[in-house]
Amino acid sequence: MTHLLTALICIATSFSIFAEVPKTEKELSQEYLQKISKEPNTVEIEDGIYLRTVFQSDNEETPTSDSTVVVMYAGYDRAGEKFDSSWDFWTPATLPLTKLITCWQKAMVQMTVGSAYKLTCSSESAYGESGVPPMIKPNAAISFDISLLKIQE
Repeated sequence: MTHLLTALICIATSFSIFAEVPKTEKELSQEYLQKISKEPNTVEIEDGIYLRTVFQSDNEETPTSDSTVVVMYAGYDRAGEKFDSSWDFWTPATLPLTKLITCWQKAMVQMTVGSAYKLTCSSESAYGESGVPPMIKPNAAISFDISLLKIQE
């Protein structure tokens, strides 16, 4: 009987019945956020929203929550795959903060004109459970490279 049990265990193991269950996007995104949180000069400005200054200008002008900003940006999934970019068209994007995802709304008011940043957003502060398929998976953390060019009057 023990030989039969041993044989069944060997067969089951070879067919990966006991294989590790793949991690969900939410779990992978949490791991990504933990990694980002440890990068030098990265600050968690709110739960799941991380901002790293790449270049700091001397300008002290910052947007308000109802400003319209002019930016160059590129958006990436946690694997580094670009899903959107104003750089691809060499055209700045003019964006009203009130129409943007929470992550951008919270971070932009801390940025100064002429500076460049890396912004990382939890899924809860970005596109949540729905995502924006096929570009952004449900429950995905995402990052942006952002250069704040000006605040539109």
